[in-house]
Formats: sequence, structure tokens, C-alpha cells
Amino acid sequence: MSRSKPLTLARLNDSILGIWGIAPQSQSLDHLLRYLSTWSGTELRLFQIFQWLISLERTPQPTRNLLTIERLQGWSMLGYYPFEHLCYLRIHDVIPATVPSPASLLNPAAKPIKLDSSTLSLWSCRCWASYVILQFAHLREDRKLLQLQQRTLRKGKGGVLTAAEKQDLARRWDAYWSGLLVNTCNLPLALHWSIEGGLIKNPVLVDILGLITAVASFRSGWNATALPSTAPQEISDLVAPPIDLGEIAAGGLIVLRGV
Repeated sequence: MSRSKPLTLARLNDSILGIWGIAPQSQSLDHLLRYLSTWSGTELRLFQIFQWLISLERTPQPTRNLLTIERLQGWSMLGYYPFEHLCYLRIHDVIPATVPSPASLLNPAAKPIKLDSSTLSLWSCRCWASYVILQFAHLREDRKLLQLQQRTLRKGKGGVLTAAEKQDLARRWDAYWSGLLVNTCNLPLALHWSIEGGLIKNPVLVDILGLITAVASFRSGWNATALPSTAPQEISDLVAPPIDLGEIAAGGLIVLRGV
């Protein structure tokens, strides 16, 4: 008589948050998602999030904590984009102010669903705020892994690192601190736009936070795409999903909010 495995938190995590792992592997489907991800426009970001979540389940992650964090971040983006798109469509009167409730299929007297652009915008920002908060946990795991890599390199070489290794560590630490700065500025903005009436009463402060975020994001992107000063070598990123959409989403939401 076989016994079923005990229901643990890890199994619930895999069954619910990691449900994208059941997506069948198909070259045609993967090709379609890659192709759609090349299209411009935020309305297609949702396809990129699907691709990220599926790839996340197929690629081993450095730690279990990072896997859980990125799963939650992916789900938060699945909430953000539909709310953001519905808000945009409602503002431009592309969709009506009310739509029939699914319950009306069973009960004709069911009340229709109201689509208020302000409410939709608030919920989209709340999903973004969830992502930003989770990013602090992600950065904490990034820091632990970077410190471990640094100790391992120094221990294995008697504390003497090559110029290339020093440059690589410096690049990674620079990316870490830049990411921390961007996320620290994003948090008050995300909370500000997640609360009706706003959290920050001084609009100049909102502009300053947005400017710091934009400059820091530009600097990070510029450094990430710079040609290496030494001979090219295979260097894998510290903790990057197969498609680095988490940071793209977090960095692009400021623009979508109109700052």
C-alpha cells in the first residue's frame, strides 16, 4: 500500500506558485513567446511574464528562497499588467464603465462589474508595490551569494585575485548597489500610488525620486551593456532569471505611471 507524500509548505509552493512548471515543452510555443516578446508596447509585456515564469520552472535557481521570491514577483506582475491595461482602456473609453458579471450566466439578476479607472490604477500599483517589496528580499539573497562567491575566490587563491576577477566582483557589487538604490526610490513611489489620495504630499519629492530612479536605471543599463575592458570570457550573472524581466518591469513602471 503506497503512502502519499506529506503536504508540506514546499510542496504547496511548487503546486501553486510553481504551477507554470506543468506547461508542456514545445518548440513552437517557445518560438511564439520569444517572437511576441520582441514586439514593442507594454500591452505585450504579459507574454514576456508568461515566458519568464515558465522558464523559471525549467531552470535551476541558486537557492530555494530565490525561486520562491521570483515566483511571487512573477505572479505580482500577472496582477499588475491586466489592471494597468484595463485602466488604460477605460480612460480612453475603449471599454464600457460596466461589464456583465460572470455570475449572470447563472443568475440574470447579478449586478454588473464596475470598471473605475482610478480603482484599477490603485490595484495595478499595489501589485507593483508587492513586487518592489519582494525585490528587497531578492537583493538580500543576491548579497549573500555575492559575498559567498567573493569568499570562495579569495579562499581558493590565498586571497590573491586576478585583475579580471576583481573587475568582475566590482561590476557585480556596483550592480547590486545600483539595484538597491533604484528599489529604495521605487518603494515610496509604489506606496504613494497605491493609496487613494497619495502618500507623498510634496509633488517635488515625487519628481526627485523619479529622477533618481531614472538616472540610476540608465546608469545600470549603460554599465551592463558596456564592452569588457579585458579579453571576453564566459561570466554568468549572479542571480538572473532566464529572461531578466523582473528588473525590466520594475524599472519601466515609473514610466508607465507617468512620472
